[in-house]
Amino acid sequence: MLRACVVVCLGAAATVNAQHSQASAAQRFLARGESPPVAYRALRHLEAHNGKFGAHAWMDVWTEFDEAHGLRYELIAEGGNGVILLALGYTTAVGVSLALVRRGAIIFSLFVGLVILLWRVLDRGTKTLAGDEA
Repeated sequence: MLRACVVVCLGAAATVNAQHSQASAAQRFLARGESPPVAYRALRHLEAHNGKFGAHAWMDVWTEFDEAHGLRYELIAEGGNGVILLALGYTTAVGVSLALVRRGAIIFSLFVGLVILLWRVLDRGTKTLAGDEA
């Protein structure tokens, strides 16, 4: 009987102690002042799957936050099933068009970069050859 009383008392004390620590943790959290928001830039990869319809989609998005402009995002790439794209507000045709435009922009940027690189290499090579002849 004494043993049961000790166990009950210790259990009650532990419960009171746990409630006190939870209350103090909540109070400490609420007592914190607001810290200023932190500016950041992050690349996020988002995926959605629907097993019932066998649908899936993904997208890569740059998210940025700063106090001057707030939260901004830029969709970098997306792909997947048309059902998910429809849920995101895209028609399948728009999704395909956006993908083709993005691929075209990547190829164009690559072409411009290669032209600049080739131009610099040829320019430096002709200067080196002209310096060797002198």
